Amino acid sequence: MQFMIYLIKQKIQKQFLYFILKQKIYIYIYIYIYIYIYTIKILLQVLQNIVQERITQKEKIQMQILLDSLGATRMILFVISENHKNLDTEILIYFLRFANTLLEGGNQQVQKTLYEFYTTHQKSEIIFQKFNQIIRKQIQSIEQQAKEKNKLSQLTINSIQNNITMNNYIDIQLLEYVLNYLQLSCEGHYLNLQNYARQQTNSRNNYDMINAVAELLKTYYYEARNQQMYESIIKCLDTLNEFVQGPCTQNQIAVSESKFFEIANDIFTPKKQKIEININQTNTLFTQQSTQKTKDKSNSYGGNKNIKLKSYFELEKWMINRIQNKCLTLILSLLEMQDINENNTIIKKIMRYLPLSLFEPQLIEIYKLYQFAYKDVYSMECLEYFFKDPKQINQENLKKYECVVQNGFSIIYLITYYLQYDDKLESPFVQLYKQHKNKILKTDQNTFEGFLFGENIFGQIASFSMNFLKTGLNAFQQIQSFAFDRFKVEEDESVKQLREEEENKKILKKSFFFFSENTAHIEVVRNNQLEQVFFILLPFTHCLPKEKKIEFHENVDRQSVKTKVSYLMKQCQQLIEISKHEHRLKILFSQQKLIALFANYVNLWKQLTFTLTLVLNIFILISFNSDFGDRINNYRLISLYSETRLTQQQTSNIFDTLEIEVIYYIAYGTLAVLGTLIHPFFFTFHLTEILIRYPTLKNVVKSVYIPRVQIYLTFVLFIIMIYTFTIVAFVFFYEDFKGNCNDLLICFIYSFDWTFKVNYYIYLIIYLFIFEKKKANGGVGGLLTQLSEDNTVNFKIGRLLFDNLYNILLVIIMVEIVAGIIVEAFEDLRENEQKKNRDISDKCFICDNLKTDFNRKQENKGGFLEHVRINHYMWNYVKFVAYIQWKEPTEYTGIESYVFEKIENNDLTWFPLNKARELDDSKYDIDEEQIKYINRINQDILYSIDELRLTDKNINKLI
Repeated sequence: MQFMIYLIKQKIQKQFLYFILKQKIYIYIYIYIYIYIYTIKILLQVLQNIVQERITQKEKIQMQILLDSLGATRMILFVISENHKNLDTEILIYFLRFANTLLEGGNQQVQKTLYEFYTTHQKSEIIFQKFNQIIRKQIQSIEQQAKEKNKLSQLTINSIQNNITMNNYIDIQLLEYVLNYLQLSCEGHYLNLQNYARQQTNSRNNYDMINAVAELLKTYYYEARNQQMYESIIKCLDTLNEFVQGPCTQNQIAVSESKFFEIANDIFTPKKQKIEININQTNTLFTQQSTQKTKDKSNSYGGNKNIKLKSYFELEKWMINRIQNKCLTLILSLLEMQDINENNTIIKKIMRYLPLSLFEPQLIEIYKLYQFAYKDVYSMECLEYFFKDPKQINQENLKKYECVVQNGFSIIYLITYYLQYDDKLESPFVQLYKQHKNKILKTDQNTFEGFLFGENIFGQIASFSMNFLKTGLNAFQQIQSFAFDRFKVEEDESVKQLREEEENKKILKKSFFFFSENTAHIEVVRNNQLEQVFFILLPFTHCLPKEKKIEFHENVDRQSVKTKVSYLMKQCQQLIEISKHEHRLKILFSQQKLIALFANYVNLWKQLTFTLTLVLNIFILISFNSDFGDRINNYRLISLYSETRLTQQQTSNIFDTLEIEVIYYIAYGTLAVLGTLIHPFFFTFHLTEILIRYPTLKNVVKSVYIPRVQIYLTFVLFIIMIYTFTIVAFVFFYEDFKGNCNDLLICFIYSFDWTFKVNYYIYLIIYLFIFEKKKANGGVGGLLTQLSEDNTVNFKIGRLLFDNLYNILLVIIMVEIVAGIIVEAFEDLRENEQKKNRDISDKCFICDNLKTDFNRKQENKGGFLEHVRINHYMWNYVKFVAYIQWKEPTEYTGIESYVFEKIENNDLTWFPLNKARELDDSKYDIDEEQIKYINRINQDILYSIDELRLTDKNINKLI
């Protein structure tokens, strides 16, 4: 029944849409706009609800496309452009809100319709004219209010009431919808509309929306920087971001030529605390008086956001930090796909307006907030708190709202860009950057360091002890700090200032290392050009186990760079899930200190366990003999006997997981218990760990396992040959078997059993040769009736052939065949291991360029090691995929959208295959061309000088 109702509802909605849109009712709306305003509002609200009621994003997109195909988008544009003079503010808000609903999420089909309408409809210019008028009107209004406010010595209730009117709020809301419309028009980096917003190529008059929004931002910031205008400032920055990201090169230039950098400089410049005017009572009184008056009015145009009369207080700290975040995002967008060199005017402007000295106090402040809010624990919460609704702010979570850790990461990106432009800048960041880089590249250890801090048991014990000491030292420092704060005395101002400076230097170093260690970059190919992409290392990406990395290198197909990269992307999701799981365990262990004691030092416990296993088995070897009691039932701590048995269902529940490593360690622990309680011989199983610890021994086992088919077929051939010899022996030599060949089956088993025993048991050979004065003649022949000593009477040609053929064919040749198969497999494994090691040590996994190529470049001081550890670190590509999966698609930068689309299509062309920035010779080619050009000019000048000299000589001769 419900399904039938749903189908009827869908049919009615569809017929309603066709009735409204297909029958061109928007023409009648245009004609009778004054008569049917209320009806228009209802219809637009209904159309908007039809889209918003869709549950999934896919359904919303489908409905947006359906409405667009029925002419909804063109209807809105037609009404605004053709009837702009008759549209009042409220009805325009409804049209823009419906347009924004169609554009929500950056629907490219709707964006395409917008662009086609702009370029084909003559009066589309009026739309931009209207938007420009709305923006300019708001600018003039704010400037006028600022002038009036400056004339007053102090704010009064009357002046506030004069400034804050309902019309102002309606105008502000209209402007918000206009900015939202411009932002959504360019959402998803739609390049055509980005350029068209700057320059309307087919219009008589041009209205530069980028310049208009930049001017509006400047007016907001300098003339109305208060809590009431906070959301408007954010909206301006978001709109400018959408204009630029992609990137849109011309828009990057347009924004850089505006007053934006002056605003950014002012935002990041530390200011002394201003004296706040206490108007709490004034604001409260006015809010109470005006709320009731505006309640009905605000509901009349059905806005989704409740209008709240906000005070003219200064921006709060969390607001300023979020504005800084938007500014940093816009600055980084201006540098997207830009070559960082001396010809780049944008980076020059950024460095001039935002010098490195501005970032020092910012980084210190962000890190202090991070330490206070999250207790110095890097978790997903500190990244995700930025996206929470600010309306939920209270005194408990205020510091978390103020702490925007993304700002610290963005500052690190900018510092890296600065140092790429000029690595000789005067700033503490230069030295800190070098220290961080050296820490990543440091691999060489002397003998003592390798012994003390390596992967051996002594290094593990040293690490365990150091962490304990570090924990104790931190606790002592906290107690010391608490005692100092509790009993501190007055200090001299200069001493206090000096101590604060030293403390800030330490915090600056900590903050730089923290944000740098959680920041990475990769290189991506787009439009056949290499781009450097910075991103945040999410907390769980640090938790990928070393064992999984080793396993990946063992299993990857190394035939070509494409197969390697393809396998990396194939395993990418699994590696991400493993990292997330390990991170969840890490969080659990951090809460349970006792469990963490064992979990965080697994390698140490493995080392100790293996060492104790060796010692224990040595004691077992030298201690047990058969002189005392039963060798099996003796030497047990507890006699365990139980008649209870597990049911089949219970047994199946135990083995729900088939992970071989899990099963191995379950058996490891179980046999350890059995060895303790029942008999020490169970500890023999623990010696199998030697296969895990030493890869060479694993290759020995593999050399038998890999050619198992060949060995099996060889064994079948061996059985057939034994069977053949058994038949011959049964027919001709059954008497020589001393009664063991009266039955063919017994004869076969006897021959099979003794084929190798006589030949390969050294003890038996020595015994026969020394004590019995006989030769071990190989095979079964050594056990048959012996020939006479004179070799005359009992000499038989048949026995001669039988014994020697049996020995040669079965004992020698077949054994050598099996040995050859195993040796060949081992050689292949060793060769593959060597190839793998050479591929890891001498080639970049991502670009496949050789180590020698990087080390040959004198300019690249870090060489190959810097390339594979920093620029093309293979695991950073996995971490980048995890980052863009976590990030909201609407927040993607241009390059992130590009990579996401490539990943969705299983396209690997974004990887820098056979490309690297260090080996990019284009700039060297340009330098060579410039040198050649200069040489040609010099030659021309010299030639001209020679000509002048010759002319001068001729003139002198004539004189």
